[in-house]
Amino acid sequence: GHKLGSADARYVVELWLDYCCPFSRKAYDTMVKRVIPHFEENHPGVLQFVLRHQVQPWHPQSTLTHEAALAVESIDSSKFFEFSSLVFDNQESFNDENTFNKTRQELYNTLADLASRVGVDK
Repeated sequence: GHKLGSADARYVVELWLDYCCPFSRKAYDTMVKRVIPHFEENHPGVLQFVLRHQVQPWHPQSTLTHEAALAVESIDSSKFFEFSSLVFDNQESFNDENTFNKTRQELYNTLADLASRVGVDK
């Protein structure tokens, strides 16, 4: 579930990303929206992208978002990148300022709603 592209690709790009980090979002978006499509169109099968989890403890919701992604992957690994894209696209829902007054249950519900949007039940 953590991999996009050919399993026997000549080149592998591994990125350690945190769902709550704006820089991780930029790197993820670049890989998923620009680099991988370019390679698949122009050089099919030569590149594999591997997303590695890098929990950043200074972001309070980092662990929770990564746990949710791993839960989605364990239920249906084919939904991992679709869920990851939704989490990155909704990153502001998990940043430090927007979660300051939210309960853990409210954050669970937000992540569960994202999971249900990709077809993984709560």
